Amino acid sequence: MTIVRRTESLATVPADLQERTLSEHDRLCEVARKWLLRAHSSRGLGCNLALREISSIYGGESPDVLGYRASGPWSGTYLVEVKTSRPDFLADRKKGFRADPSIGVGDWRFYLCPEGLISPADLPEKWGLIWVNSRGHIKPQLCLHIENSPHRKEHRAKVEAMRFAGNRDHELLLFLSALRNNTDAQEVLDRKREQQNLVARLSRSLADAKERCGRLEGQLQAQARQMRELAEHVRKTTGTAIPASFGI
Repeated sequence: MTIVRRTESLATVPADLQERTLSEHDRLCEVARKWLLRAHSSRGLGCNLALREISSIYGGESPDVLGYRASGPWSGTYLVEVKTSRPDFLADRKKGFRADPSIGVGDWRFYLCPEGLISPADLPEKWGLIWVNSRGHIKPQLCLHIENSPHRKEHRAKVEAMRFAGNRDHELLLFLSALRNNTDAQEVLDRKREQQNLVARLSRSLADAKERCGRLEGQLQAQARQMRELAEHVRKTTGTAIPASFGI
């Protein structure tokens, strides 16, 4: 995945500046974002929204990836911090919102790193851990959300015990800042409405098509009965056997 910046004609921009290849940290942030959006049935967290490397003009935590799940047994926000080195991981503990989790974001919080960089024994209390192998595949090491059925009371209790009290005010600022910086909020709503209207039209069209197919099927069945009756009549009157499907 590349990010292409076109602030002027590419003919005047040096070739080495036309494209920026994502760093390992950027790549893992995108892996984490896609994992948050992945359905729970596919061993993801089923978030409805997930954004990477967002920040607010008011300061505070700038998460590598922040996701939001609107419904289900574990609705809430999910933080993923990406670490590509041990020093970076160790330095993370000194941040103010790690010392005081109540000012940090995320109802549930995870570290994501290359395979083997961080072990479960290294984790702060209530944090989860996700490894990414050399092929870019997710390897959860500590993620109770996907380990067992969410319908088991004991398992639900364990997941709930790992919940933080996320800083809702800052989470809202982060999501609003991402929206403000990238697009028109009304445009987003209009596009969503257009998609909903399209789905409604397609649903009605499909229902009409099913109804037409039902009528045609009834007509074909009636025609088949007539052909069978005609074939039987011919057989009785002439002794000639005619296939019932003749002429259809």
